[in-house]
Amino acid sequence: MVAHRRWRALIAFVTGWMSVFAWLFTTASACIFCAQVCVNLASFFNADYISTQWQVYLIYVAVVAACTSITIFLPKQIPIVETVFFIASVSGFVVFFITVLAVSETKQSAKTVFVDWVNLTGWDDGMVSLQF
Repeated sequence: MVAHRRWRALIAFVTGWMSVFAWLFTTASACIFCAQVCVNLASFFNADYISTQWQVYLIYVAVVAACTSITIFLPKQIPIVETVFFIASVSGFVVFFITVLAVSETKQSAKTVFVDWVNLTGWDDGMVSLQF
């Protein structure tokens, strides 16, 4: 560690607990995101449906319970589940990308997409390419 020997234990302790809280809050935010997506998909497919906060909360609890159950009761299947979700994610991206390209009426040439550079940001080209 870079810290002085006197402060190493305290800094390691605080850093460890910050990591625990980071994982906790990341898990909670991922679950609430999934709950909100479920409610928004329901309202998208049914125009008469109006969601309420308690419904989002119940779906959140169901997502947390499902994830906790998988972690507790099926720990050996987690790599399989991760692989399935990864394949589904990549497949969804490919299907989305192909669909958008197929239904767009106008398309640019490869030169326009990959070679031409139009900088309208006000920054010089070097700064823009670093941020892009």
